Amino acid sequence: MRGDRLLAILLTLQAEGKLSQRELARRLEVSERTIQRDMDALGSAGIPVVSERGSAGGWRLMEGYRTDATGMTGEEWKALLLSAGSRAARDLGLADALDSALLKLRAAGMPGKPAVASSLSSKLHVDADGWHECREPQPKLALLFEAVLTEQRIEAYYESRNAPQAASPRCLMPLGLVMKGSAWYLAASEGDAVKSFRTSKLSDIRLTGEPFERPASFSLAAWWRTSVSRFLEGLPSTLVRLKASPDAMDRLQKMRYTRIVGAYSPESEAASAEREETEATPVLKLVDVRFDTLDYAAGVVLSLAPAVEAVDPPELRQRVCELAEAALEMHRNA
Repeated sequence: MRGDRLLAILLTLQAEGKLSQRELARRLEVSERTIQRDMDALGSAGIPVVSERGSAGGWRLMEGYRTDATGMTGEEWKALLLSAGSRAARDLGLADALDSALLKLRAAGMPGKPAVASSLSSKLHVDADGWHECREPQPKLALLFEAVLTEQRIEAYYESRNAPQAASPRCLMPLGLVMKGSAWYLAASEGDAVKSFRTSKLSDIRLTGEPFERPASFSLAAWWRTSVSRFLEGLPSTLVRLKASPDAMDRLQKMRYTRIVGAYSPESEAASAEREETEATPVLKLVDVRFDTLDYAAGVVLSLAPAVEAVDPPELRQRVCELAEAALEMHRNA
């Protein structure tokens, strides 16, 4: 506790300059006599603390002295200060601890540019939440984090994708947590295999207190890259050819489970540009796109019509017609 208090005194004087012994005692919730002993300890440790007597007196650091225990560059300080408001820290219940750590960094100041650190938060704000994200509740994330750090087995129930109504009991060895977008995943050993578990689907989590030996060769980052690659390779894939306007192509690139693999104009670029200048309707360009299913592709084509036209395969054109006719019939009879 005393070490924390000595550091707090040092950072406070560095950030604010001279403070009276009474004010320091009030802020740190100790007696003035304790502050006097702390100042003696700082002086004995080589910290140049100066006492000024009189009504306007107090404690301050010697002119020009600053602690720079980190040796970080200005760019490194900026990067750390920008971590304020981190979604990961918030989900893990560490938001207050992060704010406290950043306050200490701001007190220490940036090398050569102290004003930049103090004003950075007023000039740049990062909102990590997307416009249309559905945030998953993570009430047990801190508990899982503790299990990962202390390397102890957990017991939990997991709601799998194939059987959402029948959660099964699991005994897991938690190896790490991964944040993917706004979702969290637990990497854990079960039997002889390392698997990923979406944390929002884990329930009734219990720390058993039973330790396990984490494999020395396990790399969380490398395992996750391999896991994601295998997942993507295992997804169903349907290649289709469309005609799409430039705006529709931009929208296609932003859609989930959709990947443009080729795009080209059915005519020369010069002729295409000339037609776009003279016609109100933009020229539709040929584009090859991979979707996970044919039905999904048909739904996307309808949602973007008339800026998108299905070209190939014939089954796609047929499915688009079926969906369009069904929608037309439904709305005519409404």
